[in-house]
Amino acid sequence: EQINISSIFVSFCKRHKKFKLSDLSKLEVDLGVVGIPFEQIYAIAARVSHDTFISRECLEFDVARIDKILSAYCPKKITPINLFSDYKKLPQLKNAEWNIFLLEHYLLYHSKKLSLLKRNFAKGGCYGLIVRKRQEPQDIDSAIVEYLGSRKIEFTRENILSLLFEEGIIAARRYENIDSIIAKLNG
Repeated sequence: EQINISSIFVSFCKRHKKFKLSDLSKLEVDLGVVGIPFEQIYAIAARVSHDTFISRECLEFDVARIDKILSAYCPKKITPINLFSDYKKLPQLKNAEWNIFLLEHYLLYHSKKLSLLKRNFAKGGCYGLIVRKRQEPQDIDSAIVEYLGSRKIEFTRENILSLLFEEGIIAARRYENIDSIIAKLNG
């Protein structure tokens, strides 16, 4: 009988209102697996700093107010998440302070106007593009093509990967669908 590794991580997270990334890393080692199932973990817990997660039920957001502030700060259709840095403009929360990790969580699970398009969750940081909900593009590859379309660069693999990495859209200078993106940009 095969054990569902994700369910072990989820069970751990449900039993703790607060836990650390190091706790998840230890569990990863103890289970002898490579990779933490962040998608399942983020469904029940919010990452509120580089190393700290809390239960999602510990957070309350003034969604209308936060969306208004973020929409004004991100007037372009597509904005890299790491370009937002003025967290003091956002309303204070009871159990966490605003940072890129909490912004990532908010955009993925609470915002009514904005969304975060990303390839996957990363242990080391937050990456992706903020877009308006109910507007195109609604997938990360299309958003990257549109974001890069106005750039005055030669659309080579090296240039695109470097730009996406340097602007905090991807975590490393590699991307699964890079050839498709190049073809669309050069097509």
